[in-house]
Amino acid sequence: MDAGEQIDSAVAAVEGLADRPLPEHVAAFEHVLATLQDQLAQAED
Repeated sequence: MDAGEQIDSAVAAVEGLADRPLPEHVAAFEHVLATLQDQLAQAED
């Protein structure tokens, strides 16, 4: 999976959060943050 696909996949994790319990929101946002941080670190290399 390329960088764009990984980012799109991570962002898709936050779709539909309004219908999910609040504790799941934190995990979804943490996943997006981790993915974006990984992609930025790879871009800097």
